[in-house]
Amino acid sequence: MGQGGQAKAFSSASERSILQLQHTRKRDVLTKSKPSKPKSKTSASRACHRGPFRVAACWPHQDAPLIMAMLGDGKFVVATSFTPINFDTLLDLRVCDLNDKTCDPSMACDLPRWIFGIPYESFATNERTPPTERPVAWSVKAALIWYEGKNEPHYVARPDASSARFHLDPSRELKNLLADAQKWIPPEIVEIALLPVKSDESYLENVHSIISSIRDGEFYQVNLLRFFQAAKAGGWESLCMRLESFSGPYGCIFTQGSRVVASFSPERFIEISNSGGKTKIDSWPMKGTSSRVANDPVSDQKSGQALLESEKDQAELRMIIDLMRNDLTKICETGSIDVVSAGSLRMFPQVWHLEGHVMGMLRTDIKLQELLQALCPGGSITGAPKIASMQRIRADEGQPRGFFMGNLFTIMHDGTVKSNILIRTLISDNWMRSARYAAGSGLVIKSTPEMELNEIRSKCAVITSANT
Repeated sequence: MGQGGQAKAFSSASERSILQLQHTRKRDVLTKSKPSKPKSKTSASRACHRGPFRVAACWPHQDAPLIMAMLGDGKFVVATSFTPINFDTLLDLRVCDLNDKTCDPSMACDLPRWIFGIPYESFATNERTPPTERPVAWSVKAALIWYEGKNEPHYVARPDASSARFHLDPSRELKNLLADAQKWIPPEIVEIALLPVKSDESYLENVHSIISSIRDGEFYQVNLLRFFQAAKAGGWESLCMRLESFSGPYGCIFTQGSRVVASFSPERFIEISNSGGKTKIDSWPMKGTSSRVANDPVSDQKSGQALLESEKDQAELRMIIDLMRNDLTKICETGSIDVVSAGSLRMFPQVWHLEGHVMGMLRTDIKLQELLQALCPGGSITGAPKIASMQRIRADEGQPRGFFMGNLFTIMHDGTVKSNILIRTLISDNWMRSARYAAGSGLVIKSTPEMELNEIRSKCAVITSANT
């Protein structure tokens, strides 16, 4: 079947599912609540505390890798004892068997068992060339865990924590690290200049071409990235403070050698948990963007409300919600998939977004590899139809994405799985002396090329912004 045929088949399935939702579930409409008032930005000049970002800033990162993950709901994890493992050893595990029955129940809900990052191409079945990046995975034995509103971390460790390849002794090294973080004076966050790899004219030409292909019925949505270079990236300490000020709730940092992958992600991908003896999977696809308006709450709320009422952005989100439903049918029990929310407005430091919520019950036979093959890469950063849009993305972007738009997964000892999509990600291969960045937008038939260009600029603000 050609690409046009794929799009038509997707359309009919999409239209049927949307009509079903409209007739059967009144709550599956975009929430018409007023945007909440923006919170004040974090100031790097405020009093220091032992927060996770300050621990990251003082981390001996040139001697030991750093793994910091934000798990949403104000929870932060910094691994202090961990061992790199072969990612492939995890793929044959059944998702419903991830619960570690031998683990002390007191640490089951807090301590990650495994953390792994996968590049965008890892499970992109349309790729004709081998991925340039390999997944990375760690077995975690101890960690510092912070909860929202608390400056002091909770330390959780397995009995064998000291046997990990990378281990900070809690009575000495970890104690000293926390003391250093408490005394540390954060630097000012300075503006970083991002230089696009391709010109604005080249980007706009690509956008025009894709919109033309959408009108011809080849696609319904294509998520196109722009790549940027930062010749001066601000350094390690400045990066940690930038994350504190501007990151979304699912950001992360992980390092390998001189490589730094730092994501400011606001987007959670999937969460898996036990629900009444069954394994539940939730996903929160995110589409639609409008800029925040600093120091003007009235205009800021109008910007959020305009996004909430935008037909173009609502359509963009509906397509990805339906794509997520289609992906989940491959791994979930028949009839278990439910659209909990067709869209709500979310506020982040630099932008407003629309977010949907889809859930289902996983089949008991599903292995981790099957789950990743069904869902990755995420629909919100590919498009619809998914395979056709990924092929167009690769042709137009002209380079692999790697960890840009990949995922970070955290698997807890109780079997809970949390993950993000690595959007708003900065990557450096020389300890933040220079860096690369990528940002994209979903192109649909009602897209305006110049507005898409402005949307990408808004998504670059987490990097280009300075203290205000």
